[in-house]
Amino acid sequence: MRKLISFIIVLGLLIFTIGCKQGVKSSEVDQKTQEEIDRLRSLPYLAYSEKEADKDKVGVVKLDKKRSFPGYNLFVSRNLCLAELIDAKGQIINSWNHPSSEFWQDFELLPNGDILVVEETRSNYLGEGRNILRLSWHGNIVWKCKLPADHEIHFTPGKPLMTFQFRHRLFSQIDPRINVLDNLITSLSLEGKLQESCSLCDILSSNTSIFRFQKVTPDEKAQKKHIDLLHSNTIEWIDVPHLETQHSIYSSSNILVTIRHQDAIAIIDWNKKETVWAWGQGQISGPHDATMLSNGNILLFDNGLDRGWSRVIELDPLSKKIIWEYKAKNPKDFYTATRGTNQRLPNQNTLITNSDNGHVFEVTPGGDIVWEFYSPHLNKKGQRAKIIRMKRYDVSYLRKMITPGTSY
Repeated sequence: MRKLISFIIVLGLLIFTIGCKQGVKSSEVDQKTQEEIDRLRSLPYLAYSEKEADKDKVGVVKLDKKRSFPGYNLFVSRNLCLAELIDAKGQIINSWNHPSSEFWQDFELLPNGDILVVEETRSNYLGEGRNILRLSWHGNIVWKCKLPADHEIHFTPGKPLMTFQFRHRLFSQIDPRINVLDNLITSLSLEGKLQESCSLCDILSSNTSIFRFQKVTPDEKAQKKHIDLLHSNTIEWIDVPHLETQHSIYSSSNILVTIRHQDAIAIIDWNKKETVWAWGQGQISGPHDATMLSNGNILLFDNGLDRGWSRVIELDPLSKKIIWEYKAKNPKDFYTATRGTNQRLPNQNTLITNSDNGHVFEVTPGGDIVWEFYSPHLNKKGQRAKIIRMKRYDVSYLRKMITPGTSY
């Protein structure tokens, strides 16, 4: 009996020791993973893919007419400051640029054919030299709003335009000495007049039972050391009026935001400036482009900084369960560390922008690729221009715009 007890004690100590060693090893791996995530978060937005492009892959390389959703595709090349509207075969229908721009970020095509773009005229720590431009179908300036806008400009009919500004501030909840790079959620009129602005840091800290900040390593490479705490990249009004009575998250006064450095998406009551729902930490990594679908689910681009491969997921926000995802058969064949967008099409296909590789493709619910496009813009080194995002518009939406002789 004593021998048995001694054996159990020795065995227990052995298991404990092994467990401790494994724990140390796991911690080391976690630390290395976090260091890699920090490195990826701090990557600059480059204009071209780092590897030489396959020159056989230019423009539309695949079109399954029976299964692809018909429409016109608008995409932006950042450093070219160029937006191009193409048909299903890749033929250019219209294009926009502006000679004073240094970079272009997001865009919105308005129903009358005007385009909104977030412009940088020079890179600046304080956000100076940034504007939102409204250009006509023919490329003329309708208005320019001088604003340190970042990443996004969003249009929903009947609602104010929404964008992000950024500002540096001390935020004691995070660090009493180092500035935090805060995002200001900002609304504008269709005439480009500033309406309202509110700190996203303050809104997210309004309800700690729903959202808690995760640690972000200070950015030592910035022009001035700061903590890029949020790095929010997309915002949209909740626009599902048929679901408003089902749950409070579907209220038309709510907005949905994607917060890359918090590995999270959140729904905010814009009237009350309160967080009402959040999800993502521990589930996604470096996300982009959350958008609410007509069925009440959320489509989201999960960059996968902690994995080294990307995916697109559809989330039921009520159960917080992933009900659909797309990833490559060999997951590492589909990966973009920065940017990345997704759009659910009326035939239930999904248009996916693999930004860092200048590559866009449309997949069926079963994951078959039925349309595929590579940016035709290469630099002198043969590297492909990255694509900020691509969005497809129904033929009927653009019929008025592309009809010769139509006034806009």
